Amino acid sequence: MAGHRARAHPGARRGVASRLGDRYFERQAFAAHLPPVRLHDIRHAHISHLLANGVDARIISDRVGHSGTQMTRDNAAVAAEVSQEAAERAVAIIPGRARR
Repeated sequence: MAGHRARAHPGARRGVASRLGDRYFERQAFAAHLPPVRLHDIRHAHISHLLANGVDARIISDRVGHSGTQMTRDNAAVAAEVSQEAAERAVAIIPGRARR
């Protein structure tokens, strides 16, 4: 639909179709033996990957329905911090890996 913008605010009211989509995604991820992940987590990862690969924040903001680039950048910064922490924890549990 041309000109349609997704609701970007996490507190925005969500329709039944959206909640059903979330449940469908969760069931499919479970059936595929994937780790627990929310569809919204995939959205944040998508934004982070686009920014990390040089896509202009204005384009990303428009694509995901943010009203401006600041929210896009903030989301990416938080995702990068969480990703770094997760990577450090993963390395820490590898048997025989020297701790720094």
